[in-house]
Amino acid sequence: LLASRNNVKGVIVYGTCSATPSDYLSSNIKTNLLNTGYNHGQTADILKECQKVINGILVEKQSPSDFAATNQELIPVMRKYFKWNGDENFMGQNIAYLQSLEQMNSWRYLSLMDTKLLVLHGSADIKMTDKNSVNEMVEVYNFYRPGAATLIELPGLDHNFANVGSLKKSYELEKHTIPGKTISLPVDDVVISSISDWINQLNA
Repeated sequence: LLASRNNVKGVIVYGTCSATPSDYLSSNIKTNLLNTGYNHGQTADILKECQKVINGILVEKQSPSDFAATNQELIPVMRKYFKWNGDENFMGQNIAYLQSLEQMNSWRYLSLMDTKLLVLHGSADIKMTDKNSVNEMVEVYNFYRPGAATLIELPGLDHNFANVGSLKKSYELEKHTIPGKTISLPVDDVVISSISDWINQLNA
């Protein structure tokens, strides 16, 4: 959005894609369930309830509290899978912000950008497990601006830029994390060097 309206030299993103919040959440919840011990039948049942929440709050734009008032049987799902604490935040963000993202046409902004794009993806990032969605963003931007987008895959890195080794290890760490806290691990040097090298190329 900012790069489509301003003349910037480059944009760097990490652990992100151009999918709508509703599509992202559906995909990520499904992947996370399957990778944390749920079978396909259990995953389908849980995902069905999660999608009711996603549709009501993000697509139909109900506030979390209004949705909860008329769907009280889904309150445990809202708390467990969407970090709802009884207020108007959803997934740790103000709901007005997420609902605006749901209405945003990402492809349009990619077509309007005229800058270099660096996309970093950690192979152990449980917040962005759908690499196809990441690749799609890069491919779409290179369609509009051939050669302008670069994708760097960072083996073993999680969403916090730390080298945990694998997706399996990320899930293990997440399982033992105290709610509201994050495990502090050093930022891997490859993140810094990848960004530094790309910036140096821009300035060459």
